[in-house]
Amino acid sequence: MTTSRQAPQQRWMTTQPVPDFIPHGVTPPCREEDPELFFSPGERYSNEVRAICHRCPLESKCAQWAITSGEQWGLWGGLDPAQRNALRRQMELAS
Repeated sequence: MTTSRQAPQQRWMTTQPVPDFIPHGVTPPCREEDPELFFSPGERYSNEVRAICHRCPLESKCAQWAITSGEQWGLWGGLDPAQRNALRRQMELAS
C-alpha cells in the first residue's frame, strides 16, 4: 500500500484558509514553514520562530487579525496567546 505525503509547507498552504488580510498573490514567510513551528506545545516559541514573523511585511496586520478575531492558538504576528490576551484586555479597558 502506497501513501502520499505532502511536505509540511504544501500541507499548510493547501489545508489552512488564507486570512483576508493577506493580499492575493502574496506568500508570507510562515506559509513556507512547517506549521507546527507556530503551534508549539506549551505555547513556547523560540526566537527563531518569532524571527519568521518579524521579517514578514504583514506582521502587524497578522497580529491585529489574531487579536480582533479572538484567535486563541499559535503564534500570530510574533505574538503568542498570552501576549494577545493581554493586549485584548488593554483594548477592552481603553474602550
